[in-house]
This record gives sequence, C-alpha cells and structure tokens, in this order.
Amino acid sequence: MISSLDSLFKQAAHFIVENQLCSIKLVQEQFSIGSKRATRIVKLLEQAGVISMCGSSSDYKILIPTVNLLIEKLEQLELTDFSLNMCNQFCESDIKTENEIDTLDLLFYKAAQIVIENQDCSFSFLQRRLSIGYNRAKAIINQLQQKGVIVYSTNKEDCRVLLTEGNSLNKKLKK
Repeated sequence: MISSLDSLFKQAAHFIVENQLCSIKLVQEQFSIGSKRATRIVKLLEQAGVISMCGSSSDYKILIPTVNLLIEKLEQLELTDFSLNMCNQFCESDIKTENEIDTLDLLFYKAAQIVIENQDCSFSFLQRRLSIGYNRAKAIINQLQQKGVIVYSTNKEDCRVLLTEGNSLNKKLKK
C-alpha cells in the first residue's frame, strides 16, 4: 500500500536509512527529480516516522537505524483508502498549491480512533499514544477540530470529543 504514495517513496526511504543521511537536495540529486517532488517525498517520510526535522528546515534526523527495521515499519503502516487517495493527489501534481489540496496527516484516522475510544484529545495524550512530536500532535488536533471530531476551547485546556463511535467518523467526513 505504501508504495502507491509515490513511485520513489520506498526507494528514497531505503536510500536514506541505508546512508543515514537526509535532505531535500540529496533526494533530488539521487533520484534526478524536481525540488517540489523531493520536498513531498521528504514530507511523506517525515509523516511515516522515518525521519524527523531537527532545528532548521534542511536538517533531518533518521529515526530508523537499519533497513530491516524500515521494512518492518513500512509493513506496519496501515493507511485508509481516503488517505492514500489524498497522498496520491499530493504527490502527482507539481502545480497544485497548498490551498488546493486538503491533505490529512497519515496518522489522522489512527488519532481519531484513539481520541474517540478514549474520549481524550490533549496534545500530550496524542504525543504519547502515537509517538510523535508536539507540532505534529498540534496539527492533527487542528485537523480533528476542522473535521468536527473534537471541539477545543480557546484556553487550550478544555477539549470535548464530539463523536462516540468509529462509524460516526466516516459519516462526519462524507459531509
């Protein structure tokens, strides 16, 4: 499933983990692709938990030490058809702007399921349950709020989960 995100996704992941180096320019040069496609591949690798941005926008930390662990990680990734379709649209077009594509984080559905099951939606809760950083947890919570799964108050301390079962999530997203 994961290979359908971009034809170079798995190759780039293997290359990055094998060499323990990552930058947009490196991906661009290694695979002879444009900077926009290289940027999208690196972003997908970050969302998949293969790499993590450190400090500046060009520094990345490799989170998976060996190719064998990478293969296990890629096999564990379970994406919904909706997420795959959104990622395919995101990867195939170099001319679409960010405003034209409403992409959900790759962990959106998993996060929604966790939030609905536990009726909890704090940043730290998602960070712990999904093993992600604060910024990604914040982005996912914003997406959950935009899709009507949760309501977050302005003081950022009070969160209310609006859905009570997984089926209602699919109904909510079809609207």
